[in-house]
Amino acid sequence: MSIPHEKKFHFKDGTAAGTLQELKDKIETISYDEFYGHVNDEKNDFANWVEGVLGDSELATRMRAVKSIVETVELLNEKLYPEETERREALLQERREPDIQAEIERKIFGEVEAPREDVAEDVPEIVEPAPPEEHPAEQPHAAPAEQPTATKEPELSKEEVAAAAREAAHVPITRVVQDKLEEQKEEALRRTTKEFVYGLLLGIILGFVLGVIIRGVTG
Repeated sequence: MSIPHEKKFHFKDGTAAGTLQELKDKIETISYDEFYGHVNDEKNDFANWVEGVLGDSELATRMRAVKSIVETVELLNEKLYPEETERREALLQERREPDIQAEIERKIFGEVEAPREDVAEDVPEIVEPAPPEEHPAEQPHAAPAEQPTATKEPELSKEEVAAAAREAAHVPITRVVQDKLEEQKEEALRRTTKEFVYGLLLGIILGFVLGVIIRGVTG
């Protein structure tokens, strides 16, 4: 059916649609602003044109129920390609049938309890008896080892002790002892010198102070 130009659906860019195919192709390319200028809460220009010009009230009613480009194009595709729509629905139905069948079987036979993984844990463990202990043959008692006896050093006589003492008295003093004695002597000398110097300085200071005091009193 040929539609006069003045009854076609005119878009903002100057193009016009006279069939559902042309309308669908154009809706797929327009901007969101232009689409929502025709489809909003107050109106649906596409549905009004389909009903008023093409005379398809059923499609127009379905188009008024949607508010997006995708849904509008989907409705037009269903109208333009019913065979494709039926084939797609059949594929969806085939995908849903196994789920429906499984749901029916579940309701009829109930939930099938999954096999327990811990069945093996319920079986008592078989413990093999331990082999009898072998008692070693008794060994004859060994004789205790002899303890070594301490050897006594020979005792010295009184004469030998006295001779050893005399020899020790004549042993010269070692170098270490001599160095230690020298250090002690030097330390004593330094301490004596320091005390002498401090005493001398103290005497000088006291003499000076006393002289000042005496001059002040006599003057």
